[in-house]
Amino acid sequence: MEKSGKLLMFLLMIPVYTSSLARLYSLVIMFNSSGLINTALMKLHIISSPLQILYTNGSITIGLVQYLLPFAVMPLYSSIEKLDEATIEASYDLGAGKIKTFIKVILPMTFPGIIAAFIILFVPAIGTYFITDVIGGGTVYMIGNIICNQFLSARNWPLGAALSVCVVVFILLMLYLYSRIGNLDDLGAM
Repeated sequence: MEKSGKLLMFLLMIPVYTSSLARLYSLVIMFNSSGLINTALMKLHIISSPLQILYTNGSITIGLVQYLLPFAVMPLYSSIEKLDEATIEASYDLGAGKIKTFIKVILPMTFPGIIAAFIILFVPAIGTYFITDVIGGGTVYMIGNIICNQFLSARNWPLGAALSVCVVVFILLMLYLYSRIGNLDDLGAM
């Protein structure tokens, strides 16, 4: 199990070492009306005309997931790898089922990794305005898009700077809360 886990982590990390724009444009090619997905569906006679996949909320979600997934898996994998098998086995021996063991044992033990994954994902998700611009066609706005537009299009630098400071303050607040949670020995006391 240890060897396969490391292999899966390696395979998950390979796309991180390629250009994010190259990965993004590969999704554009797949989602296009004459792209790989529509072509395959039409050749299999599942659809008669191309679907509108590109420039939708679903395509933006897929783009964000493929871009951010490795950042989420790393702290989660680290936290799950440190689980004590004896504690989980003891939970089963004491009569807890799978769901109760997950809620009462596994979730509290992996909670720091879950919070770390959330914070690590939040920071790049704020700044990934290029994904919504390229895959969403500029129709969906995230805070990164709004800040970028304030600096580049609207030339309203004070508002762009104020929004940027708000985002930084929010991130620092989240990091402070994480450090407070990380210092607790018993996460069940929350």
